[in-house]
Amino acid sequence: METPQVLRCYGGADWFAGDRVSQRARIAGWVNAASATLGVMANVREIMTADPLTLEPEMTVLKALEMMNQVWIRHLPVCKDGKVVGMLSDRDLRNFEMQDWVSAVSTEKVREYLAMPVSTMMSTEVKAVGPNATTSDAASMILSAEISALPVVDDGKIVGIVTTDDLLRTLV
Repeated sequence: METPQVLRCYGGADWFAGDRVSQRARIAGWVNAASATLGVMANVREIMTADPLTLEPEMTVLKALEMMNQVWIRHLPVCKDGKVVGMLSDRDLRNFEMQDWVSAVSTEKVREYLAMPVSTMMSTEVKAVGPNATTSDAASMILSAEISALPVVDDGKIVGIVTTDDLLRTLV
């Protein structure tokens, strides 16, 4: 199936129309439909980014921003001894920046913010998926949790990360 056919079958360029919930529902539908059309249900292992960059809880916001900007990523698992203890996203950083104390911009406040450990703003209720889970299972987890990335964990250790972008790539 050619890319234009896939886009036509699964919603075309209108995928971004509507609210976030309807966007996520469309993504899940496309992943399931594409899997059915192709007669294949891919495993997360096949589409994940293996050995992802990770942060440690005591690393600074500055280090996280540098890592995200250097390789154009939006999500970083936060690990301690190889185990996921949190997730940090560009949204976590933006939401934190919106707090009142940051809006009174001063050099001192910016330095304070950049020196903060990522543990102060990471999400700690982390949903994870195993490498043998189906892409449909991963899409369902992402949708139900209203997140954009899942760490992939095997035997308690992080082995990869799967994002909404990875899931969308299975369609084209």
